[in-house]
Amino acid sequence: MNCRATAPLLSAERDGALTPSQRSELARHLADCAGCRQLQAELAQAMTAFQTEAAHVSTPDPEEEWRLLQAQ
Repeated sequence: MNCRATAPLLSAERDGALTPSQRSELARHLADCAGCRQLQAELAQAMTAFQTEAAHVSTPDPEEEWRLLQAQ
């Protein structure tokens, strides 16, 4: 496996979408490649930041929004 093939697998790994053989191959590559381990860590950090921000976003109530539109 090369570094170019690793990036999409890192995302799939986070989604739990890898086959056992893909997980094994990815683990072997990560054991030998500091750059891809760094990318894995950065992706994890970005996902954590995204989830933290998303948890603080309020979504409008569609029923209330519809009532407001109808009132206009």
